[in-house]
Order: sequence, then structure tokens, then C-alpha cells
Amino acid sequence: MNAGFRIALVVLLLTSTRIAPASDAADAALAADGAFAAMSAERGQRAAFEEHLARDAIVFRPGAVIAHEWFASHEQGAGRLDWTPTAAASDCGGDWAVTTGPWTYSNPEGGESAAGHYLSIWRHEPDGRWRVVLDNGVDHDPKADPAPSLRSAFAGLWPARPGEACRSADAAARLKEAEQDLNDTVRSAGLGAALVGAAAAGALAYRDDTVPGPIAAAVTADAAFGRGAEARSQFVSVEPDSDFGYSYGVVEAVAASPSQPAARASYVRIWCRDGRKWRLAIDMLTPLPADGGQ
Repeated sequence: MNAGFRIALVVLLLTSTRIAPASDAADAALAADGAFAAMSAERGQRAAFEEHLARDAIVFRPGAVIAHEWFASHEQGAGRLDWTPTAAASDCGGDWAVTTGPWTYSNPEGGESAAGHYLSIWRHEPDGRWRVVLDNGVDHDPKADPAPSLRSAFAGLWPARPGEACRSADAAARLKEAEQDLNDTVRSAGLGAALVGAAAAGALAYRDDTVPGPIAAAVTADAAFGRGAEARSQFVSVEPDSDFGYSYGVVEAVAASPSQPAARASYVRIWCRDGRKWRLAIDMLTPLPADGGQ
């Protein structure tokens, strides 16, 4: 084998292995989520979460909290949480993924039941396991189905890319800029307009009382957060060689009057990168107490 052919073969192998792991990673994360759901059904929500959450994982109760600390300080309830993973996507490097699907909550002691869709962000850990680093969800009618298909939408937001598409020396700095630009636009134009302006083609919104769908459809639901609203980042994360990033924070509306508390909500944003440009892929908004509590 001559030297030129060996070099060409190595380049081909390196390129192909940057495409295949991303597809395999989405399947692996979906399988991990399935195992997570099965453990919750068999052993209870707390045992499943403690087993599958990363050490630094964040959940929302309703504001962002460190998951393991929250579980350690709260008793397990009698309710049952079930979910079915139906869609997943991963970054071009195969180390990060997002999964989604419908969830239901029932209480055998007679409490209220609930249903909706969840989002879980997963990280491939050094021990080879996939673990959840962020988990949140929205409530909606259990009989409603998302349209378009979330599986197709996820695949379109993070398509398989060649290895060189993953590499970006300034990816983290540019994502922080995109996050700040979006928050600045929330203040000047309102949340709905800001999200539409930052969104990738096919971007999705998760909101209470409605199934996940196109981000443009959320503008009406976000009307409370008009011009003057304040969006504040609490965390922004991206790996240098990834086309997947995420952030979370709080958005607060302008109070209608001194006697009426302003609407507040937690947001989770998942971003996709095309070249050097970050675009918003998924935006989830969940209400917070208007009085400033968590």
C-alpha cells in the first residue's frame, strides 16, 4: 500500500467515523431513555432518576435546581410517572443528545393526574454510559399528538455532518453571543418576535396546554412577555467541537400594575450550529410563581 493511498484511507475513515457515531448516538440515547423509563415503572421515579441523572444534572421544580440535592431533601410521593421516548437527535460528535416523548402522571391515592411532553438532554460520560444532564416538561391534553412528527423535526435540526463541520474554535463564545442577542431582543421586541428571529428552520416550541409544534405558533402563547420583558441566562453550555448547545434561565414580563405581579417562566433553549452560526432549535417555557418564588 503506497503512502498516498494510506493517507487517503485514513482521511476517509476519520470522516466516516464522525458521521456514523452521531446517528448511533441518537439511537443509544433513545435506548438509555427507554431503560430509564422502564426502571421508573419497575422501581419508582426516585430510584430511576438517581440512577440515570448525571452528578451535575438540573431538573425544574419549578425553577432550576440541582437534581440530586433536590431528591435528597424531598420525600418520594405516591404518584407514578411514566413516559415513552419517541424521538432523539445527537450532535455531530456523538457525545450529546436530546430525547423527547409523551409522559403521564397518576396518583393511586386519588390525586390529580397529568400528561404532556418532556425534554431530556443527555451526555455520554467517560464510563461509557449516557446520563441526563437536564430534564423538564410541559403539560397538555393527553389525547393531543404533535404535528409535525417530532422524530422528523429532530432529524432535520441535527442532520449528519462531516467531521470538519464539528470543529469551531469559537463555538462557545458565539453561542453566548447568540444567547445574549436573543435576550436583548426579548427586551426590545418581546419574546415571540425574539424567538422567531433566532429560530432555525423547523424549530420547535414546547408550551403548557399545547403539544410541541413550530416555534412561530408559540407567539400568541408568549404574548404576556411583550416588549420590556427581561430574559436572564442562568447557564449556557457547549463543547468546542459540537453543533449542539443548550441554555436555561428566567424570563419575566413587565407588571401590568403595581398590585399585579408580573408573569414569570423558566426557559430551556437547545441550539444547533450550521457553520459558525448558532440558531435556536427548541425552546421550552414553563411557568414560575409570579411572586418570585421557586
